[in-house]
Amino acid sequence: MNNAGLFWIVIELTTLVSTFLVAFERAAESIEAAWKYIIVVSGGISLALFGTVLFYWAGSLVIGPSYDMTWAALHSAAPHMNPTLVTLAFLLVLIGYGTKVGLAPMHTWLPDAHSEGPTPVSALLSGALLNTAMVGIIRYVAVVDATGAGLLPRITLVTLGIVSLVVAALFIVRQEGVKRLMALAGWRRRHHRRTAVRSVCQRADNPPGGAGNEGRLGGFCHGCPADHHLHRLLESLPNYVLRDAGA
Repeated sequence: MNNAGLFWIVIELTTLVSTFLVAFERAAESIEAAWKYIIVVSGGISLALFGTVLFYWAGSLVIGPSYDMTWAALHSAAPHMNPTLVTLAFLLVLIGYGTKVGLAPMHTWLPDAHSEGPTPVSALLSGALLNTAMVGIIRYVAVVDATGAGLLPRITLVTLGIVSLVVAALFIVRQEGVKRLMALAGWRRRHHRRTAVRSVCQRADNPPGGAGNEGRLGGFCHGCPADHHLHRLLESLPNYVLRDAGA
């Protein structure tokens, strides 16, 4: 999807549709989880909309008052954008889409929505929706890098990733329900490990339009030694808890 505005619209539509899927069983717990999901995520998505508007404004100061807000257009105009405005826009987008991904401390909806919704819905949330929002964050990282805005955006992203790792690990230790435990384990393993470690390992000067862009969006630094060892270290924790729970 090569348009930042359309990307936001699609993410918001997935939020509305998946809310009904979480409440599909119509139990009291499912309805409560659905309300928590739509309130928390919609609040975050609203911040992402504000950040998207600021990105458009920053681009309009370079390209003109009206232009097609594609990722390529943003990246080509990025070297001439205001770094302060771009940094503010990125922080809003990070909090907004980070809520959809489940980055701590915006993660409060995630365990309930995964555990109370039907199993296929939980798989859809983990395997598709969360990863899609993460792709949006990575695309904006490429734009911010091209502006030369400094290390604040990356430091913030890495910090949220590390905090999410710690919070997920602590929640895993306390959980007894297998479905909620697997949701937390998947949250920790698939998203936040990649967020933190990939941001450290990815070179800031990797051009998003070149050959390295596929690695930026899809590789998540698989070849990084730190990524491998951190994965092995944290992977053992949910396995021990599952064994103790008799799963």
